[in-house]
Amino acid sequence: MHFHDGNLQKLIFDKFSRYGITSDRIELRSRTPSKRDHLALYGNIDIALDTIPRTGGATTMEALWMGVPVVTLAGKRFIERLSASMLTAINHNDWIASTRGEYVAKAVALAQNSAQRADLRLTLRQQVMASSISDGKGLARALEKAYRNMWQIYLSGKRI
Repeated sequence: MHFHDGNLQKLIFDKFSRYGITSDRIELRSRTPSKRDHLALYGNIDIALDTIPRTGGATTMEALWMGVPVVTLAGKRFIERLSASMLTAINHNDWIASTRGEYVAKAVALAQNSAQRADLRLTLRQQVMASSISDGKGLARALEKAYRNMWQIYLSGKRI
C-alpha cells in the first residue's frame, strides 16, 4: 500500500486523531521521482522520530547526513538498537531514550530549541563525517583482523 491509497490514509488519520492530531497537520507522501528529490524532503523536517520497535538504518543515516537530528528509543534486540548505535558513534547519546516517556521528552526538548536545530542543520553532516561511522578504512582494517582471527581459529581446529 502507498500513502496515496485512501484506505491507508484514513487508517493513519484515525490513529493520529485518537491523540488529538488532526489530518490537516499530517502530510503523507509516496515515492519521490529521484534520490535527490527524496533527500530534499529532509529540508522540511525538523526532527526525525525513529520508528519503534524496528529502528532506522538508511533512514537514520539519511536524516543525520541531511542535518536532521534523530530521536530513538533503544530496545534490547539488535534491530531495536541500530539507530542508537549510529547516534553513539556520532556522540549524540542525548537523543537516545530508554523509555517511551524519555523518548517524548527528548523530542519535545529538541522541538523547543530552534537555535540548536538550526546549528545542527549546518553542522551535523560534519559530525557524521568526523565520526567512526564514516571511517571506511578503519572498518576495512577491523574486518580484515576479524577474518584473520576466524581463519586462525579454523586452522587451529578449535571449536567456538
